[in-house]
Amino acid sequence: MRVRTSRAAALLVVILVAAGCQSQTPHSPGPSGAGPVDSGAPRASAAAPSTPPTPSTPPTSESLIAAALASGKITYEQSLLDRALALYDSPTLPSEFRSPVADAEAASDLLGEIAGKEATLSGDLLAKLAPYRARPSDPVSIFNQSPAAAGAVPVAGAGVVVAAASVPWQSWPAAGGKARVWVKAATAAGAADELAQRASAVSRVWNAFSGIFTYPIPDLAAIPTAAINPDGAIDFYFIDIGSVDPRRQTCATNPTNEVCTVSARKPGFAAATAPFTGNKSSGYVVLDASLTGADELDKIAHELAHTAQFAYDFNEASWLKESTATWVAYKVDLNLRQPTPYQYSWLPGLFASLDKTLTRETDDNAYASWLYLQFASMEKGDGVVTEIWKAAAADGVQGANAADQVFPFADHFDKFAVRNWNEDPVKPQYKTADTNFPGNGPILRNSVKTLEGGQKDSLDVNLSPLASAYFQYDFTPTVRDITFDNALQGYSDAHVWAIKTIAGKDQPPEDWTNSAKKEFCRNIPEQDVTRIILIVSNNNMTDSLSNTDPSKMTAGSTGCSGWTGTMSATESWDLEGGHGTGTSTFTGTWTIDPDGNADCPPKSPDGCVLLRPSGTISWTWDSHHAQPKCDQTTSGTKAAGTETHDDQQLFYMRPLDKDHIQYWGWASFQAPELSCINLILIGAAPPSFFHIDEGSAKANGPDGTGGTCFNSDWQIDTKATKISGTCISYKYEHSFASFTWDLTRVGP
Repeated sequence: MRVRTSRAAALLVVILVAAGCQSQTPHSPGPSGAGPVDSGAPRASAAAPSTPPTPSTPPTSESLIAAALASGKITYEQSLLDRALALYDSPTLPSEFRSPVADAEAASDLLGEIAGKEATLSGDLLAKLAPYRARPSDPVSIFNQSPAAAGAVPVAGAGVVVAAASVPWQSWPAAGGKARVWVKAATAAGAADELAQRASAVSRVWNAFSGIFTYPIPDLAAIPTAAINPDGAIDFYFIDIGSVDPRRQTCATNPTNEVCTVSARKPGFAAATAPFTGNKSSGYVVLDASLTGADELDKIAHELAHTAQFAYDFNEASWLKESTATWVAYKVDLNLRQPTPYQYSWLPGLFASLDKTLTRETDDNAYASWLYLQFASMEKGDGVVTEIWKAAAADGVQGANAADQVFPFADHFDKFAVRNWNEDPVKPQYKTADTNFPGNGPILRNSVKTLEGGQKDSLDVNLSPLASAYFQYDFTPTVRDITFDNALQGYSDAHVWAIKTIAGKDQPPEDWTNSAKKEFCRNIPEQDVTRIILIVSNNNMTDSLSNTDPSKMTAGSTGCSGWTGTMSATESWDLEGGHGTGTSTFTGTWTIDPDGNADCPPKSPDGCVLLRPSGTISWTWDSHHAQPKCDQTTSGTKAAGTETHDDQQLFYMRPLDKDHIQYWGWASFQAPELSCINLILIGAAPPSFFHIDEGSAKANGPDGTGGTCFNSDWQIDTKATKISGTCISYKYEHSFASFTWDLTRVGP
């Protein structure tokens, strides 16, 4: 049963975090977990004013207390009290639990745990915890005591009696009465300037919030009293957190200290408050009064987003809460034409750890994951985050599953990995939506980045869930052929994308997921690859990607054999109802597929060889008819060898005897949907650019179509360097189709 709060029992659940940005939400009862663990040093970025904590960051008080509880050195109730004392580095906190790090997540977890277990806790403990669980405007609050008084809470003994605040709180409405700002001052007149400035800042953010995310549920007036909470507006308390936490005072004189950098990222928090309806509630915000300018606006937006999240569920996972709140603040900043250094500051750490699970809740990754929400919004619009929170409103903690329900990782995570290459030729890029977006990029996983002819490299493609890895290979002039063996082909959650550079030009990303092998012949101009970037991802939310047989990149020094040139087709019709012409032309190279197929397997007894194309297909369509009236003239191009089915473009060669080689094949392709059909064939598509049947021979004789393709011998001398020809597919009174081809041998 969820416990509702009342002043009498000091049950107003408030997160009093010196450095925290977490919203207070009841969690499952149980001992607290350890504090954040960093993933490693990030890539440097001039655009990022601060960097995530490094592995040398001291342990948090939370982690030290959790270890003591696990070992049996302290009781569970003692651990709760120690965790409360640690929030603001109370003087009575046992020395073995002291830490210079103000742990942002600690208060949220602690107060939520207390709320969830309140019925089982002793009255003495609850009395000691009362100052840590009240609104800042409530006299009982820790913020209305001096640090010495706060530290005087006894480790054991009677309850705490707190005098009224020595400096009262003053407030002023904002956002047309939908919000209220609070500051500490002896009189309203003495706080007039600050109240006006804070109200203006909150109002600006409130108005810019529209269209990005929902607004919070109004709170319940007069809970606990009208003096402390006069109306249903969302309250914003601006306080000097350093007045209760000496660590803040130290950081004021040395803000570049590592632990201060960690704390400075989270100068506020949001707390759930009445009314409570199921898992929904209102909320209020506490922010450090030292915030100014763009930083103040960003933090107001971030915490307002948390209170708005409570309208769906105040007890959600931190990854969902922090990633979406950071994104909401980013979008508000852009609406206000404000800089976004806070969001950018998370990017070095994110890009340095893309090979770790996106949805993990360690090393402050939840904040850095705002970029996934930006990717989702670029794909589906800003409303995607609201839809995710609607999914999160279901009973229980949904976490990343809510995001998956609305924007499935299985369908999108690999595209996110490609977007994170964050430079050309990837389109669109993050800077498409934000021209100031930094140029951070992923860390390459492969140690060997340049291959000479005759070298190969094995790729470590094992990945955590929802993780990605990046590989870049440059090929020297000694490399004449390149082979990539994709050991992940057939793995349902594995994806492989590639970016090729040919003749100094980066090609658009290609999905190689379903290709077991990719080969390139550098002696063929359109395959002269000088660089390949591979982007490997694991789209599974829970299972790691593990493969003992690694993928391989092989740089050969021989080059490839093949046939290069053009193949084209023309199809026309002219009858009383209409007329038209369709054409197609392939320009490129046919190279040997060593894997062959069922009709022409490797090492075929009859010497059969299968070739596949690379190059460009250009086509035209010009069709007109009267009933129904239709006129269409259009054209287009597409890459060869990229069809859905691998049997659409095939060219075969087979020795007839020691002096002659037969050839045949076909090459259809999918063009965009066309109108104005071919009135003879009753279809609307350009012709295949080549089609010679394996059974074609002079001995077949005339076939009644007027064609010559099926009744001709198509063969070349064994030592020939050219394959050329022309034939008529069919020739009737009102329609005609023909093929022409001209290929030249290349390679060894």
